[in-house]
Amino acid sequence: MSNSSRRDFCKSSAAVAGVSLWAVPGIARSAQSANDRIRIGLVGMGGRMHFHVASLDQMAREGNVEIAAICDCDQAKLDGATKVYPELAGKKLARYTDQRKLFDDKSIDAVSFATLINDDEANKLLKRQYRSPYVVPEQV
Repeated sequence: MSNSSRRDFCKSSAAVAGVSLWAVPGIARSAQSANDRIRIGLVGMGGRMHFHVASLDQMAREGNVEIAAICDCDQAKLDGATKVYPELAGKKLARYTDQRKLFDDKSIDAVSFATLINDDEANKLLKRQYRSPYVVPEQV
């Protein structure tokens, strides 16, 4: 066992903490593999989705997040999504009119909902797909 004092321990701990604060942001921004990318699907392309798209687009620019799919039962909303949401323009997006098909897409890691809170069918599918007892839709 070493004879280090409490003062030595505090000095070395402070040095490690300082180096960590300097190194961690660089490590977080380092190149990551495609497997580390979080691919997100969007359900409900109406007015509430504006906040979701803006936040996810910001995360995509700063990290390893990708908006990969959009879904709405209204084909007109799907067709006009890149006009309504300029952040989506130029992205290669899978498009779905049936959210169950989006849930079946194994390349999608997460789903952002901007639909009504009482969507029981979506909750049942998500619970079965991801084996999670907790699915929290956006509150109205």
